[in-house]
Amino acid sequence: MTEHPHSIAPAHPPQAPGHDAVQWTAVAADDGVLGARVAAQTDIAVLRTMLAAMRKSGNLRWVVAIADRIAALSPAPAELATHIRARLGARDFQRARALFADLPAEFPSKERRRLAVDLAEAEGNAEAMCNLRNEMAAAEAGSQVELILREAAIRLGCGDLDAATRTLDEARQKDAPAAALAVLDVRLSLLTDGPAAALAVLDARSEILSPSSAQTRALRLRLLNARGRWREATDLALGWISEDASLTLPPSDDMLAQALHAAMMADRLSDLQARLRDIESRFPGHPALVETLCIGAIEEDDALLVEEMMEKMRQMDRWRWLVLALRHACHTGATAEVDALRALLRSEGCFWPGPDVMTALFSYYFEVTSDRMALLLDEMGPLFDRSLEDPGLQALRLRMEIALNRDKDARRHLETLPHGLRQCAELTPFGMYFAAKDGHDEGARDGWRRWIADTAPTATDACASHPETRVLRFTGHPGEILCFVCVYNGIEYVDWFLEHYRRLGVDHFFFCDNASTDGTAERLLEQPDVSLFHAPGSFAASGCGIFWINHLMRRFGVGHWCIHVDMDEALVFAGVDRGRDLHDLTRYLDAQGHGCTEAAMIDMVPPGFPRDTGPGPVDFVQSSCFDADLVRMPCELPPYSFIKGGVRSRMTGRSLLMTKSPLVRMTPDFAYLVNNHHHTHVPVSDLRTAVLHFKFIGAYRDRLADAIARREHFQGARFYRQLDRSLGAPSASSVSNALIEYDGPAQLVSLGLMHSSPGWDAPLPHEQPAGQDQPR
Repeated sequence: MTEHPHSIAPAHPPQAPGHDAVQWTAVAADDGVLGARVAAQTDIAVLRTMLAAMRKSGNLRWVVAIADRIAALSPAPAELATHIRARLGARDFQRARALFADLPAEFPSKERRRLAVDLAEAEGNAEAMCNLRNEMAAAEAGSQVELILREAAIRLGCGDLDAATRTLDEARQKDAPAAALAVLDVRLSLLTDGPAAALAVLDARSEILSPSSAQTRALRLRLLNARGRWREATDLALGWISEDASLTLPPSDDMLAQALHAAMMADRLSDLQARLRDIESRFPGHPALVETLCIGAIEEDDALLVEEMMEKMRQMDRWRWLVLALRHACHTGATAEVDALRALLRSEGCFWPGPDVMTALFSYYFEVTSDRMALLLDEMGPLFDRSLEDPGLQALRLRMEIALNRDKDARRHLETLPHGLRQCAELTPFGMYFAAKDGHDEGARDGWRRWIADTAPTATDACASHPETRVLRFTGHPGEILCFVCVYNGIEYVDWFLEHYRRLGVDHFFFCDNASTDGTAERLLEQPDVSLFHAPGSFAASGCGIFWINHLMRRFGVGHWCIHVDMDEALVFAGVDRGRDLHDLTRYLDAQGHGCTEAAMIDMVPPGFPRDTGPGPVDFVQSSCFDADLVRMPCELPPYSFIKGGVRSRMTGRSLLMTKSPLVRMTPDFAYLVNNHHHTHVPVSDLRTAVLHFKFIGAYRDRLADAIARREHFQGARFYRQLDRSLGAPSASSVSNALIEYDGPAQLVSLGLMHSSPGWDAPLPHEQPAGQDQPR
């Protein structure tokens, strides 16, 4: 089982720590102590010292609190300006604007204009910035270049490219700093021409933007991430982190954020975590480093490291600590905790976008109903509108709209995005989605061909060897149905699996053995309808085996209907209980012009689960129960659905992708992207099948322990660790209350877990009684 990797935006732009802030950040861990000191302190000079220390540490929670106290004690213009800027740093725009409106009439006009500029910039209000710039042209001529550059940045963020271009031209005429112009040129190129073009512009500006500078490196990683070159970005980041550490420089905060995103998307988080742990002791008290390590530990479900990093952050920065706690709650499905933490942050004046983004992702991946998702989508509209440079945020908006069946809104928002941004790897699938919805199958296929070529994903371009042939018995007769499987130590499943799929009508099997040690390969070699391949390399490096499967399917499967499932999965479909087989099904699919069938993965468990049945014969019949609480939403990736819920989600609180696409008509350009969950475009059938998942049979806890020890599954087998812990939790016994007895494919259709159609339900030609006309 592969979980769907997803990106969560950084909680806020972190600041570099200051060594002289240590005494105050240590006190900040105890809110009561520091709160009492701040409330009791009347010496403005002492409060200013505290404020400076908190600013250097990036601890905005106490920057706001201390600025509030200073403003209450002194109406001096400098103190009032500090108060407003502290609220802007917390993204509390409403409070900041109210404070600005309440400034006394005698407040210095120059500083008032400067605050107005900061407000316009924070809120992404380009027109206000332009008006202020014109207003200040005569009074503060020396500030014009800075204001022009700030206005250009706002216009880029809002996607107003024509105005941004004019503003940049004006900045050039006024001899703006070359480095600042070069960065804005790169950003403009991303929005107008796409990430590949922006990378070329970055290279062309190498004399101005030093390739070894922290800013340039972070920008390069950002563009590589936008292009979908996550493995390349991860490799660069790992090298740069080591290089900087050897020079006693901590990684820049921006580079850490981009490196984290790349490593998560490339399933290289373990590599990044190891590198950061190597350098952590050299930079104690570096908030961004602690934050990144904590996020990585949450993603990998490393409970001990989460606890260690959370405690370090608690002592440094309350708000960042609360944001990390919110992230952790989102990954454990703790709805009440998510709500409480988000409300607490807001009550303290923290309106960073990260918590809202995390909550939106939580709603998308975990929650059964869509009510909160709809509210969040509307609430986050202003954030989306002023973040048109962020492909991840725009993808989240489109994904939520599609899940809520608001395709018209999603299409409109996609079409209004800058042309270059739509070429980013996270956004191009939405264009293919709408092409498929409009019936433009060739356009969708062509889009995916370009996506594969441009992003070079692990699924088709892994740093792994192709499987070696041990025995090839396939003769390649037209019309044969083929089955492709990656296996490791599956001896207890072999006979059951072969019997099930032979009965369904599979003509030949292709097994890719990942160096099994339990006799699996030897048993498969005995089968006359099996071709066996050997792939002893890293399962993780091969994209959890999908690189090997894609290679075999392209080599042998083109022109055939192909099944790709795991050894513990049994495909079922409407009519199979009436004697219909895969040949009947695929003839129907061919007649309809369909190229694949979507399936829901359904965990099958014994009555009274969880319990370990122990060693001995494996009894598949005993695993006769399932949890029907699955939720299906439309999504942008073929087969265009996201299914969540079920037994394991209920047990672990983890978000699991229960969508499968096990049956496809293979074409030369088809590729699976994430296991057999998502793939490139082929027309999707209206028939929906199911895959019965028999993970919990026999001594399944031994298999869990083996997967945890090997660390070859997604993000170091994080799901298996979570699942193993949940089996021993007292709450695990409540799972049995949600189970129902399996009663065949017709039951799954009636529950909405599968779908049939009138054409498929009608008698097939060979089922017609003699002399009876076929239905038209």
